[in-house]
This record gives sequence, C-alpha cells and structure tokens, in this order.
Amino acid sequence: MLIACLVDTKNIGLEENLIEIADSVGISKEEVSRALTDTKYSHNFEENKNLIHKFSVRSAPTFVINDEHVVVGAQSRERFYKLFEKLQG
Repeated sequence: MLIACLVDTKNIGLEENLIEIADSVGISKEEVSRALTDTKYSHNFEENKNLIHKFSVRSAPTFVINDEHVVVGAQSRERFYKLFEKLQG
C-alpha cells in the first residue's frame, strides 16, 4: 500500500486502485468490494475517521499515545524512549 501510494503515486482513495493493489497481493476483487460495502466494517471506519479529526492527523505515520500525545512522522527510537520516560514521571 505504501509503495502504491508514495512511489507509484496511486490514489488509494479510489476503489479501482484498491482493487488493483489487492489483486497484486492475491486478494480477489470480490473480497475487496465486499469489505468496502459490508456494514460490518462501517463502525470501525467511522470510529477511525473520528480519531483522525480529533487528533488532526494529516500524514502517516502518526502515533497517538495515551489519547494525548501526538507524534508525527517516522521518528527514532530515542524520540519514543524520551516521550515514554517523560510519561512515566
């Protein structure tokens, strides 16, 4: 997915692109279509969408720790160690 989005510059928001990407890794068109339309997943989708808005997520990766601290972008282990040490008191 990352290669398709960042290297091949495919719009992963388009269903036809998702189907093409899924097919390239052995997932059938029917499975993708079912996952995109099945109401079984709509609660998770809405919940994730709400979290994106709540934390103003604009890029990936974005890490949210303890529903309070937002770390944007690929970070070093040291950056996370420092944050976790700070959170421990």
